[in-house]
Amino acid sequence: MDKKAKNIGHIKGFIFKCIGTRHTEAFLAFLLKHRHKVPPVTFPIDVASVKEILLLLPDQRIDVLYQLKNIISLISRFKHAAVTLLCEKDTAQLIKMIPGLNVIEYSAESRQSYSNEFIALAHGFRDIVDICFLLDKNPDLPMLYFTGLTKAPARVGYLGAGNNPFLNLHVSPKDSRKYLPDWNCSMAELFGATSEDIRWSIAPKTLEEIDHLLKESKITRTEPLIGLDVQFYYSTFGASWTENLIEHIKGLKKGELYLYTEKVPNGSEREWLSTRNLPVLTELSESRTAALVSRSELIISGNTLFYVLAGLLNKPAVGLFKESEFELYCPQSDTLRGVTYSSASDPGVLEKVFEVISGFQPRRVIAREHTGSHRHKHASKH
Repeated sequence: MDKKAKNIGHIKGFIFKCIGTRHTEAFLAFLLKHRHKVPPVTFPIDVASVKEILLLLPDQRIDVLYQLKNIISLISRFKHAAVTLLCEKDTAQLIKMIPGLNVIEYSAESRQSYSNEFIALAHGFRDIVDICFLLDKNPDLPMLYFTGLTKAPARVGYLGAGNNPFLNLHVSPKDSRKYLPDWNCSMAELFGATSEDIRWSIAPKTLEEIDHLLKESKITRTEPLIGLDVQFYYSTFGASWTENLIEHIKGLKKGELYLYTEKVPNGSEREWLSTRNLPVLTELSESRTAALVSRSELIISGNTLFYVLAGLLNKPAVGLFKESEFELYCPQSDTLRGVTYSSASDPGVLEKVFEVISGFQPRRVIAREHTGSHRHKHASKH
């Protein structure tokens, strides 16, 4: 983005911030209605006549992972058409781990500032795209405006995500759909798609890199690897609670334990971790985190990237969820298990976690994977 365009974008963003979200939305809707008129959508849509579709992905990494099943199902349904995925740069690495996708990246700054570059990107799809799918349940105004600017005859989103002229076709999942990946797939099913397998590819080089990192961290892999998302537990339940959890896992002697943190530990976390006498793997890229999960036999986490990756790679995982999150994020399948809690001081939660982890039966023969390709079906709800 050149300096002039960047400055103009900042000015527009500042003005919109000053007038507030409601007035900005009304202004952008006015522009779309008067400058970019589109005929009303008709449904059902003749899928066979669709030549090009655009998928606008959520800006949060974990939301992208929860949408993968829906994305693959849509791509399969429209396999006769050209398919483009638009995503933020920070999430692109996750999407590119699925081979064969046409991915365009943008920066968060360009979106948030309504930059000329971001607007021009939307204009590039005008009169080309037949259907634009907005996959974010709670999109921000820049992304809604982008959707409208494509002038796609059908601009599809979830009910409550935005109104006409931003979206003109809404998907309303059934109340019986609780588990988020299944809820998301209501969009693909609206167009007659069926559930598809996901081919998740981890580059051999990335696997070699994580193997080297494990070796450097003095992780021998002579026993099944158990990964604990220690940052989640420490920040949620505190040092003493997390220490009890670690000691229990070590006492089970079911495998070799390592600690994982998604972000660089802060001062208190770093000081506490230094006394654990366990290997700590931190601030890995998405692809390396996926490689680490693929080398592990059990993941212990919460509603985090670590847990979702375990599900995608068909690795056993135990997660801790707030009661309001449980049905949405934990399918309670053979692979993905969960425990609920109402607050950090909720009594008995630690014992419930102990019980679930104790039931874990690791493989006793460690397979040294040489392939980065994983094909599986998402865990179904039981």
